[in-house]
Amino acid sequence: MSDVTQYECHFCGKPFTPTLADIRYRKYRCKPCRAVMPRTPRTQRTRDQEAVNRAGKRKDYNATKRAWSARNKAKRRRIYAESFQRHKEKQRARIALHRAVNAGTVMVPWSCTECGNFTKLHGHHDDYNQPLKVAWLCSTCHAKRHLKYG
Repeated sequence: MSDVTQYECHFCGKPFTPTLADIRYRKYRCKPCRAVMPRTPRTQRTRDQEAVNRAGKRKDYNATKRAWSARNKAKRRRIYAESFQRHKEKQRARIALHRAVNAGTVMVPWSCTECGNFTKLHGHHDDYNQPLKVAWLCSTCHAKRHLKYG
């Protein structure tokens, strides 16, 4: 017999084993009842208000970013041009790969070549002199590869 305490669901009356969060927040409902029961109006109202606040902040941030971009067009162009000059072979490899993918000569696989995760993939160049030879990695594996090899 296990040492886990069984609680009785407040809605259906069936015994269930609560999670630590259930005990902490005193939510004595079994999983099926939690799925069926609606949120309380207060909780729903709070979540709706949080969503409105986030949307407002995002709108303000985007407006500020657009305004800065409009004021600093020359600066943005200069920064991009300097970056392109510093990393010419990297930029050429990216452009060549992008064009090959759009033309259909290079196919992007469905899953990461390292972990097999089905998500948006990044093309990682091990050698910029071979622009179409890339490893297709998810963002996690791509970050790990950069941490490991630089």
